[in-house]
Amino acid sequence: MLNLLKTPATNVLQPSEPDYGKSWWLVLVPLVPMAIVYANNTLVWIVLAGMVLLFVLLAVMAVLVSRLIGRAKLKPAMALAVSLSTALGWPVVFSSVR
Repeated sequence: MLNLLKTPATNVLQPSEPDYGKSWWLVLVPLVPMAIVYANNTLVWIVLAGMVLLFVLLAVMAVLVSRLIGRAKLKPAMALAVSLSTALGWPVVFSSVR
């Protein structure tokens, strides 16, 4: 049990930049069968297009609201949080904070 404390720090560290290159192919796993099964169903494609449009609209609105909040005079803690969210750029979700 005491040997666990003697582990070198290099064995514990994780890589700073994860590689997401091939993991995006996993998105095709549900999309390809769906495209095959629902190829002729127009209603399914209209609903999916509407969902994508709503997500894009909500993303644009969120960016605009965060920029408007960034222009307001805020307390230091809130100003720091807003400045970090706008300084990371697009997309914030996939950015790595250093």
